[in-house]
Order: sequence, then C-alpha cells, then structure tokens
Amino acid sequence: MKIKAHRLFPVLLLIAAIMCSQGCMKKTLSEKDALTLTRVRETIMPFIDTHSIDHWQYPESYKAMLSSGMDAPINPYTGKPMLDTGTPEWDPETSPGNIHYVPVETEKDMIGNFSIYVFGEKGLIRHIRTSPLAAG
Repeated sequence: MKIKAHRLFPVLLLIAAIMCSQGCMKKTLSEKDALTLTRVRETIMPFIDTHSIDHWQYPESYKAMLSSGMDAPINPYTGKPMLDTGTPEWDPETSPGNIHYVPVETEKDMIGNFSIYVFGEKGLIRHIRTSPLAAG
C-alpha cells in the first residue's frame, strides 16, 4: 500500500503541533505570580545563603528565618506577609502567593539541603531544590 505524501504531511504536522503544545510552550506567569517569585528570590533566597555561610547549615524552618530577623516578603495576593502553607500540596484558598519551606537533614543532624515550593494563583509556580552543602 502506497501512501501519498500530500496526505501524510497534514497528519505529521498535526502530530508535531500536539507534541509541541505539550512541551514546547514557555509557561507565562501572571503579574502576581511573577511578583511572588521575585519576592522569594530577593528576600528568602539571600537570607538562606547568608544563614548557610554564617551557620554552616540551612535554616530549620521559615518561622526560624522570621525569628532570626528576616522581613517576610509581602504576598501579592493578600497584601499580608507570605506564609508557609505547611504542605507541598496546592490549595486554592491558602496557597496563592505563599511558600512551603522543607529543610532536609543530612549527616550529624545538620540541615544541609532544602526545598521551597512557591505557589501561585493556579498551582505550583516553582519548586526550588538545593544540593547538599559541601563539608568545610
């Protein structure tokens, strides 16, 4: 059975369009979601970096960061300080504009790794993960 090229081309084009739509498009963030990420990058991440240099480990919790003098970034959805949701699962009522900080203990009860889940209006915007701190 011989397939004519002019009939095969539209099928191949359709398959390529479907595949590209599922993986090639860059996710566009809303203004508030972009602002949430910016505030995490400009407030929380520098604090974590400084803490890890000063203490040779990452902070034990988001609450500990706030207790150590970090100013809580403002949640662009609520106008109030960002909160730790307490879970990596997105909840439409409590998650938008908030984070979830997860410390990961390594050897000798030190926090040598962490994850931050950054939530937006429609779900998880970014999951930031680190590599373990190098031994000094």
